[in-house]
Amino acid sequence: MSSQIDLRELGERLHQLLLEQASLTVTSRIAEVFLPELLKRLPRSFPTVSDQHLIASCAEDALLEYLARPEKFDPARGTLLTYLRLLARSRLLNELRRKNSTGQQEVVAVEEAETVYGVASGADWDESVRLSEHETEQRIAAKLRPIVTDSTDQQVLELMLEGVRETSAYAVVLGITEQPVSEQQRIVKQHKDRVRKRVQRKLGPRGWQV
Repeated sequence: MSSQIDLRELGERLHQLLLEQASLTVTSRIAEVFLPELLKRLPRSFPTVSDQHLIASCAEDALLEYLARPEKFDPARGTLLTYLRLLARSRLLNELRRKNSTGQQEVVAVEEAETVYGVASGADWDESVRLSEHETEQRIAAKLRPIVTDSTDQQVLELMLEGVRETSAYAVVLGITEQPVSEQQRIVKQHKDRVRKRVQRKLGPRGWQV
Protein backbone atom coordinates (compact mmCIF):
# COMPACT_ATOMS: atom_id res chain seq x y z
CA MET A 1 0.00 0.00 0.00
CA SER A 2 2.86 2.40 0.80
CA SER A 3 4.22 2.05 -2.75
CA GLN A 4 0.77 2.92 -4.14
CA ILE A 5 0.60 6.00 -1.93
CA ASP A 6 4.12 7.01 -2.98
CA LEU A 7 3.14 6.61 -6.63
CA ARG A 8 0.00 8.69 -6.07
CA GLU A 9 1.95 11.49 -4.38
CA LEU A 10 4.68 11.39 -7.02
CA GLY A 11 2.06 11.60 -9.74
CA GLU A 12 0.50 14.65 -8.12
CA ARG A 13 3.88 16.40 -7.81
CA LEU A 14 4.87 15.65 -11.39
CA HIS A 15 1.45 16.70 -12.64
CA GLN A 16 1.79 20.06 -10.91
CA LEU A 17 5.26 20.58 -12.36
CA LEU A 18 3.89 19.78 -15.80
CA LEU A 19 1.05 22.29 -15.43
CA GLU A 20 3.45 24.97 -14.21
CA GLN A 21 6.04 24.10 -16.87
CA ALA A 22 8.51 24.35 -14.02
CA SER A 23 10.87 21.60 -15.15
CA LEU A 24 12.54 20.78 -18.44
CA THR A 25 12.71 17.09 -17.54
CA VAL A 26 9.23 16.53 -16.13
CA THR A 27 7.83 14.85 -19.26
CA SER A 28 10.67 12.33 -19.40
CA ARG A 29 10.32 11.71 -15.66
CA ILE A 30 6.58 11.02 -16.03
CA ALA A 31 7.28 8.59 -18.87
CA GLU A 32 10.05 6.92 -16.88
CA VAL A 33 7.79 6.33 -13.87
CA PHE A 34 4.39 5.61 -15.38
CA LEU A 35 4.99 3.91 -18.73
CA PRO A 36 6.47 0.76 -17.12
CA GLU A 37 3.51 0.69 -14.71
CA LEU A 38 1.08 0.87 -17.61
CA LEU A 39 2.89 -1.90 -19.47
CA LYS A 40 2.80 -4.07 -16.35
CA ARG A 41 -0.85 -3.51 -15.45
CA LEU A 42 -2.66 -3.08 -18.77
CA PRO A 43 -2.27 -6.74 -19.85
CA ARG A 44 -4.21 -7.79 -16.74
CA SER A 45 -7.30 -6.21 -18.26
CA PHE A 46 -6.81 -8.13 -21.50
CA PRO A 47 -5.44 -11.58 -20.60
CA THR A 48 -6.16 -13.08 -24.04
CA VAL A 49 -4.50 -10.34 -26.08
CA SER A 50 -1.16 -11.62 -27.36
CA ASP A 51 -0.20 -8.52 -29.35
CA GLN A 52 2.22 -6.89 -26.93
CA HIS A 53 3.13 -4.27 -29.53
CA LEU A 54 -0.50 -3.12 -29.64
CA ILE A 55 -0.65 -2.93 -25.84
CA ALA A 56 2.59 -0.93 -25.73
CA SER A 57 1.39 1.38 -28.49
CA CYS A 58 -1.87 2.15 -26.67
CA ALA A 59 0.02 2.77 -23.42
CA GLU A 60 2.38 5.18 -25.17
CA ASP A 61 -0.52 6.95 -26.90
CA ALA A 62 -2.29 7.38 -23.56
CA LEU A 63 0.82 8.94 -22.06
CA LEU A 64 1.20 11.30 -25.02
CA GLU A 65 -2.47 12.28 -24.79
CA TYR A 66 -2.02 13.18 -21.13
CA LEU A 67 1.18 15.14 -21.76
CA ALA A 68 -0.53 17.08 -24.54
CA ARG A 69 -3.58 17.95 -22.39
CA PRO A 70 -2.60 17.59 -18.72
CA GLU A 71 -5.35 19.98 -17.62
CA LYS A 72 -7.94 17.26 -18.31
CA PHE A 73 -6.59 15.19 -15.41
CA ASP A 74 -8.21 15.98 -12.05
CA PRO A 75 -6.18 14.63 -9.08
CA ALA A 76 -9.27 14.95 -6.86
CA ARG A 77 -10.95 12.17 -8.83
CA GLY A 78 -8.18 9.59 -8.67
CA THR A 79 -4.51 8.86 -9.23
CA LEU A 80 -2.53 9.73 -12.32
CA LEU A 81 -1.85 6.05 -12.93
CA THR A 82 -5.57 5.31 -12.85
CA TYR A 83 -6.23 8.12 -15.32
CA LEU A 84 -3.52 6.87 -17.67
CA ARG A 85 -4.88 3.33 -17.45
CA LEU A 86 -8.33 4.62 -18.31
CA LEU A 87 -6.97 6.37 -21.41
CA ALA A 88 -4.90 3.35 -22.46
CA ARG A 89 -7.74 0.90 -21.85
CA SER A 90 -10.12 3.01 -23.93
CA ARG A 91 -7.66 3.14 -26.82
CA LEU A 92 -6.97 -0.58 -26.64
CA LEU A 93 -10.67 -1.46 -26.53
CA ASN A 94 -11.29 0.69 -29.59
CA GLU A 95 -8.50 -1.08 -31.47
CA LEU A 96 -9.72 -4.51 -30.43
CA ARG A 97 -13.31 -3.72 -31.36
CA ARG A 98 -12.15 -2.53 -34.75
CA LYS A 99 -10.28 -5.80 -35.29
CA ASN A 100 -13.20 -7.78 -33.92
CA SER A 101 -15.56 -6.17 -36.42
CA THR A 102 -13.38 -7.51 -39.23
CA GLY A 103 -12.93 -10.93 -37.62
CA GLN A 104 -9.27 -10.33 -36.77
CA GLN A 105 -9.45 -10.36 -32.99
CA GLU A 106 -11.64 -11.88 -30.31
CA VAL A 107 -11.71 -9.78 -27.16
CA VAL A 108 -11.73 -10.89 -23.54
CA ALA A 109 -11.65 -7.75 -21.43
CA VAL A 110 -11.48 -7.80 -17.65
CA GLU A 111 -13.00 -4.74 -16.01
CA GLU A 112 -10.75 -3.71 -13.14
CA ALA A 113 -11.89 -1.53 -10.26
CA GLU A 114 -8.88 0.75 -10.57
CA THR A 115 -9.98 1.92 -14.01
CA VAL A 116 -13.11 3.50 -12.53
CA TYR A 117 -11.84 7.07 -12.43
CA GLY A 118 -13.26 9.10 -9.57
CA VAL A 119 -14.58 6.42 -7.20
CA ALA A 120 -12.52 7.58 -4.25
CA SER A 121 -9.47 9.59 -3.32
CA GLY A 122 -6.52 9.68 -0.95
CA ALA A 123 -5.63 6.73 1.26
CA ASP A 124 -9.16 5.33 0.98
CA TRP A 125 -8.71 5.22 -2.79
CA ASP A 126 -5.47 3.26 -2.57
CA GLU A 127 -6.92 0.80 -0.07
CA SER A 128 -10.05 0.28 -2.17
CA VAL A 129 -7.88 -0.32 -5.23
CA ARG A 130 -5.78 -2.92 -3.44
CA LEU A 131 -8.82 -4.79 -2.11
CA SER A 132 -10.76 -4.52 -5.36
CA GLU A 133 -7.85 -5.81 -7.43
CA HIS A 134 -7.56 -8.81 -5.11
CA GLU A 135 -11.30 -9.44 -5.32
CA THR A 136 -11.25 -9.07 -9.11
CA GLU A 137 -8.45 -11.62 -9.45
CA GLN A 138 -10.46 -14.08 -7.34
CA ARG A 139 -13.55 -13.55 -9.49
CA ILE A 140 -11.53 -14.03 -12.68
CA ALA A 141 -10.02 -17.25 -11.36
CA ALA A 142 -13.46 -18.54 -10.34
CA LYS A 143 -14.89 -17.78 -13.79
CA LEU A 144 -12.03 -19.35 -15.72
CA ARG A 145 -11.39 -22.42 -13.56
CA PRO A 146 -14.13 -24.50 -15.27
CA ILE A 147 -12.71 -23.48 -18.65
CA VAL A 148 -9.02 -24.09 -17.95
CA THR A 149 -9.04 -27.39 -16.08
CA ASP A 150 -5.42 -28.48 -16.47
CA SER A 151 -3.51 -27.55 -13.30
CA THR A 152 -0.42 -26.40 -15.21
CA ASP A 153 -2.47 -24.28 -17.59
CA GLN A 154 -4.25 -22.77 -14.58
CA GLN A 155 -0.90 -21.66 -13.18
CA VAL A 156 0.05 -20.23 -16.57
CA LEU A 157 -3.25 -18.35 -16.69
CA GLU A 158 -2.71 -16.95 -13.20
CA LEU A 159 0.66 -15.56 -14.26
CA MET A 160 -0.95 -14.02 -17.35
CA LEU A 161 -3.66 -12.38 -15.25
CA GLU A 162 -1.02 -10.99 -12.91
CA GLY A 163 0.70 -9.36 -15.87
CA VAL A 164 3.85 -11.47 -15.57
CA ARG A 165 5.89 -11.27 -18.77
CA GLU A 166 9.19 -12.90 -17.81
CA THR A 167 9.74 -16.23 -19.56
CA SER A 168 11.61 -17.55 -16.52
CA ALA A 169 8.48 -17.45 -14.34
CA TYR A 170 6.52 -19.53 -16.83
CA ALA A 171 9.48 -21.87 -17.30
CA VAL A 172 9.36 -22.76 -13.60
CA VAL A 173 5.66 -23.62 -13.83
CA LEU A 174 6.20 -25.69 -16.97
CA GLY A 175 9.28 -27.44 -15.59
CA ILE A 176 11.52 -26.43 -18.49
CA THR A 177 14.17 -24.38 -16.69
CA GLU A 178 16.90 -26.71 -17.95
CA GLN A 179 16.01 -26.00 -21.58
CA PRO A 180 17.86 -23.34 -23.63
CA VAL A 181 16.30 -19.89 -23.37
CA SER A 182 15.12 -19.93 -26.98
CA GLU A 183 13.36 -23.25 -26.40
CA GLN A 184 11.82 -21.94 -23.17
CA GLN A 185 10.43 -18.96 -25.07
CA ARG A 186 8.96 -21.21 -27.76
CA ILE A 187 7.29 -23.55 -25.27
CA VAL A 188 5.99 -20.72 -23.10
CA LYS A 189 4.47 -18.97 -26.12
CA GLN A 190 2.89 -22.24 -27.21
CA HIS A 191 1.26 -22.77 -23.80
CA LYS A 192 0.08 -19.17 -23.50
CA ASP A 193 -1.45 -19.26 -26.97
CA ARG A 194 -3.21 -22.52 -26.14
CA VAL A 195 -4.69 -21.05 -22.95
CA ARG A 196 -5.84 -17.92 -24.79
CA LYS A 197 -7.52 -19.93 -27.55
CA ARG A 198 -9.26 -22.20 -25.06
CA VAL A 199 -10.70 -19.22 -23.20
CA GLN A 200 -11.70 -17.50 -26.43
CA ARG A 201 -13.49 -20.59 -27.75
CA LYS A 202 -15.52 -20.94 -24.56
CA LEU A 203 -16.35 -17.27 -24.18
CA GLY A 204 -17.26 -16.62 -27.80
CA PRO A 205 -16.44 -13.67 -30.07
CA ARG A 206 -18.05 -11.06 -27.82
CA GLY A 207 -15.67 -11.89 -25.02
CA TRP A 208 -16.33 -11.62 -21.31
CA GLN A 209 -16.34 -8.72 -18.89
CA VAL A 210 -16.58 -8.87 -15.10
